[in-house]
Amino acid sequence: MAHFDERKTFRLSIIASIAASLFVLYFIQPGLDFIWNISLRIGDRALSFFTDSLYVNASYGDRNWIISIFAILLITVPPIFLFLQLIIKNLLNRFLGYDDDAELDNKTSAELNIIRRKKIVLLFISTIIYVFSAFYLVVFCVLRLTTQH
Repeated sequence: MAHFDERKTFRLSIIASIAASLFVLYFIQPGLDFIWNISLRIGDRALSFFTDSLYVNASYGDRNWIISIFAILLITVPPIFLFLQLIIKNLLNRFLGYDDDAELDNKTSAELNIIRRKKIVLLFISTIIYVFSAFYLVVFCVLRLTTQH
């Protein structure tokens, strides 16, 4: 009798999985595709607008540096932040010597203080990398705007 119940449960779980897959395929995926396409179009138009306005201002000689720098930073902040987060996560695990937060329960307070100090050092290093990356991109774009004829 128990064997029959396991088979019935197994069949029901397969049917539920197929139903859930069909639901996602026909109802959720088109909505996600629609939202993704809208965000791509908006992002593409915003980027085109910012770069076109930068070049128009450069050709007129009207360089509103504050707006240009903030526009460039708004475009470059998300990729730099994502890149740093991907790198820092791996460095954090290697540098601190633990894989997940469950291991922190077994640490003493002295070990936790060392981990906190290491995290502050990594945060400082990532901030410095971010500032230099953003500064480099801003300087590169400003020099590019000022040197084109």
